[in-house]
Amino acid sequence: MISRFKWYIIIGIIILAAVVYYISCSVAAVNHAVNDFDKAYFASRPQKESDTIDACAIPGYVEKLRKRAYLNAQDRMATSDSVGVCINMRDSIISLKIKGVEVRRMKIRAAVVSPFFKRANQEALFSALSTPLIVTSMDATLEKDPLKVKVAPKDTLEFQASLQEKPDTSDFEAVFYKLETDKNIQLIVAQAEDTIKTDRKVQFYFDFNDRLTHAKADVKAITSFKTPDYTPFIKIWVPKNDAKIIFYAIPTRGLITLTL
Repeated sequence: MISRFKWYIIIGIIILAAVVYYISCSVAAVNHAVNDFDKAYFASRPQKESDTIDACAIPGYVEKLRKRAYLNAQDRMATSDSVGVCINMRDSIISLKIKGVEVRRMKIRAAVVSPFFKRANQEALFSALSTPLIVTSMDATLEKDPLKVKVAPKDTLEFQASLQEKPDTSDFEAVFYKLETDKNIQLIVAQAEDTIKTDRKVQFYFDFNDRLTHAKADVKAITSFKTPDYTPFIKIWVPKNDAKIIFYAIPTRGLITLTL
């Protein structure tokens, strides 16, 4: 008869093996996503003799690809009538632009970038980023504000009276949201500071639900002996007010330019 202590050892070994297997499958998912991404890019290009040369190994080549891709994406975005979002991870800057004109600039406080972006072929990556990302769906802890129409004051007295109106200083909404895009790149924006007590609780449940959703999908794939799907992501933290401004500014099917 197996003693209770031995049962604990056996259960511990089983749990450890499951955790190690889950981690290895997660790493394999990233590699699988990178391989599929690279293959799709090179399969779409006509084969040339020069393809045997690794151009990305040439000093300065990747940097030129990065700059050209970012400029091309911004040029495309400038043709839209809506507000566009430019995310420059290199300089830790987010800009809101209309017709190519910057109307607001914000500083990224911190960021976490998926390892996918370093492992992927850089030529393939910046080819994809040479056109704007299109937002396909949003998951947020706050709702989009309805359209507000303000009537211009008729005279000086009415204008002076409007100055006495107290601005809305309510700060009850925690700001965390996830943007899915047409290029299978996920953008997560989070407030960098807590302004009320419930902010941290909302953040916990937002992150927990996101992780739980991914974990369920991963476990389902692993138990079917399949490689889990992997979505490259970028998570950024900005001041709470800036996070709100970005969220309210992004229209349906909004455009985002990204450089790394």
